[in-house]
Amino acid sequence: MADAKAQQEQFIQQQPNLKPDLVDTLLFTSMPHDLAYKTFIEEVTEVNNMYKVTVSFYAVQEDYKCTDKLFIITGESVFQVADIELGCYSSKRLTALLLDAIGNNQ
Repeated sequence: MADAKAQQEQFIQQQPNLKPDLVDTLLFTSMPHDLAYKTFIEEVTEVNNMYKVTVSFYAVQEDYKCTDKLFIITGESVFQVADIELGCYSSKRLTALLLDAIGNNQ
């Protein structure tokens, strides 16, 4: 995460008129979108050249929590979310949920 932040800051300094790669991306989380929430990175581990980042979302006005796991792969100067395990959806990965949705709508 520190490397990704450093990469983003370097890009901003070198290209002040462009958006860095790590902003304005799609947001996938198992926290319901109608709830305001706080986000906390709970744990970062490396597994098979991939980082697993455990992120918890706490609803601001309710006693509600979701914990998701992001699977991030890295390249020379690239950090890419390969998959997300959505904790509040029976711990299903985003790819499986999308494949189910596509299969059900064909």
